[in-house]
Amino acid sequence: MARPAPILFAPILFAAPHRLAFLAGSLGLATMALWWPMQLAALHFGWPKLPAGSLPAALLHAPALLLQIYPAFIFGFLLTVFPRWMGQPDLIARQFGPVSGGLAIGMTVSAISLWTGADTPVRIGFLICAAAWAIGLVVLGAVVRANRRSGKPPCWHAVSALAALTIGLGALLLVCAFLIAGDPRLLRWGNVLGLNGFILPVFLTVAHRMVPFFAGNVVKGYQSWRPDWLLAAVWALLAARIAGELALVPALSALACAGLTACSGLMAWKWWPRGPAPGLLQVLIWGFAWAPLGFSLAAMASFGLPLGL
Repeated sequence: MARPAPILFAPILFAAPHRLAFLAGSLGLATMALWWPMQLAALHFGWPKLPAGSLPAALLHAPALLLQIYPAFIFGFLLTVFPRWMGQPDLIARQFGPVSGGLAIGMTVSAISLWTGADTPVRIGFLICAAAWAIGLVVLGAVVRANRRSGKPPCWHAVSALAALTIGLGALLLVCAFLIAGDPRLLRWGNVLGLNGFILPVFLTVAHRMVPFFAGNVVKGYQSWRPDWLLAAVWALLAARIAGELALVPALSALACAGLTACSGLMAWKWWPRGPAPGLLQVLIWGFAWAPLGFSLAAMASFGLPLGL
């Protein structure tokens, strides 16, 4: 009797840019979702403590989420859609494989550190992720350059996402420097840039591109609305928020958050379907509706309203 052929995981995982990246991000998120509550339970309820090194767990939680786990999903998505946004050929495994593989290895090494308390693996893990990130910038940048050489109009969504990824790499390098040198200012700068210069602009850019696109395909008579000036306004407000956070000027940060509340609120109102819509689109719209709510809470906190952590 013939034996069944073995499952070849490598061809499956590298058949498309998102597969390994999404798998690594999902496993990393699940690991973090278990590790962090255990840390909180040990801190507040006296549960057994996990092994700890010289780096406090509270300082590793934010950079691990912002600059390791979420980027796996972001790169998996952008490595897929970048060429399609600009009518370029899909990327092949030789191009996206080092990015997805490097992020997966970096997160795995860092996870070992989180659970064992060893300091060296977390440094190595973040450095591996930084190397993979840099390769990803080269790959995506080549797609943008190919689009420019082809004489097509610039794809501002791709330019915006690439700018955010570049800032994100700077934030990751700041965190790497903190892990090596121990200067807490580097960690703070990395977290501020990682959230406001990377995560938020990628989220708002992709929503600006994709939500009207999906809605226009499934809602009859839907009028797509995604003006380019809105991307410029979002970037200006995010830059103001970064300046306010880094310079410790709460008023500037609050005004920027108020502006982002207005912009994201306008986006949600304009994108909301005025008639029947599939449930999947409703999920997207309701999910985005948290953006103006979140920015409004951030504005109130920056204005001094005691909202707590």
